[in-house]
Amino acid sequence: MAPIKVENPDVLGVLLTALLWAPANASSEQLLWLYIFDSWGLYSEKPKLSYRLIGLLLFSAYVRIIHTLFWTKFLQVVDPKSVFGVIFVLLTTISGYLHIIVWRRSG
Repeated sequence: MAPIKVENPDVLGVLLTALLWAPANASSEQLLWLYIFDSWGLYSEKPKLSYRLIGLLLFSAYVRIIHTLFWTKFLQVVDPKSVFGVIFVLLTTISGYLHIIVWRRSG
């Protein structure tokens, strides 16, 4: 698999994507991940392990779907049927858990 190549890219479009869309997308995506987890993890006044597990499962599924679609279907940089593609998507999904740790430790 290889990225889609464009012979004559629109420079303004590339700049707007890099300077506006990419940071806005990345930050809003990560906030949504945390919202999915925290909406279940902080559901009741008394923390319950079952709610946190549900939040973690939903978080994992959402991050896995986003990463699978983005890296394999949109960017086309990995083949989801190859061993490397599966490992790559799993590792990017696992890295999502670091966002929960940083979020919780930041106060």
